Amino acid sequence: MCELSDNDKQKIIDCIEEHITVDAKQIENWIGHLSYISDSLIDESMSDHHASLENLFWIRLFGLIVEIQENFQVSNDILDVTTYDEFTVKYPNLAENNQLLNYVFKILDLISLIKSKFNERELIAIDNYRQTNCHVLQKHYRLKVKTKNNRTSLDENYKVKTIPKSFNVKKLKSELDALIQSYNGSTIDVAIDFAKRINDPVKELYSFYKKLNS
Repeated sequence: MCELSDNDKQKIIDCIEEHITVDAKQIENWIGHLSYISDSLIDESMSDHHASLENLFWIRLFGLIVEIQENFQVSNDILDVTTYDEFTVKYPNLAENNQLLNYVFKILDLISLIKSKFNERELIAIDNYRQTNCHVLQKHYRLKVKTKNNRTSLDENYKVKTIPKSFNVKKLKSELDALIQSYNGSTIDVAIDFAKRINDPVKELYSFYKKLNS
């Protein structure tokens, strides 16, 4: 439960509004690029470019359902609300003249809809393919030795940020192997399938953001 003072809550509201107004164009461009990549992956006439587009697809999709989502969710968690109507009831004085906050909940709803298109195994794959395309080595998916309070132990787990939830690294490998086998070993086919699922809600989110910035 939130224990912040009204003054601190107002600071959180101001911070949310600052994110929306200052970062909105950058986020719009990110979502717009994801929409373009999704369209291109679905378009068979663009097949010669699918390999290069796939790399960017995982980065953009991860950025949307993890980084952009977290950007807005943290403040809502502090205020302990999940909808704009709930916010206006719980904080009527703070809600006055803060209609801009309604955008936050709309954004989160659309991102949640996009994320709901994937099951747990598929969310693991999105996390993994993003890591693969952003880093030379995927050390997060390997056994690690950790030291805490002068005690050394083996860390066999990795927190998948797209869920978020920790898994044993062997479990992750088996999930990833099962998924790629279901697409006959083609990560491009995985990307095309995922692009088809998110294409409409991503377009809706992109349209919403363009209106926000107009």
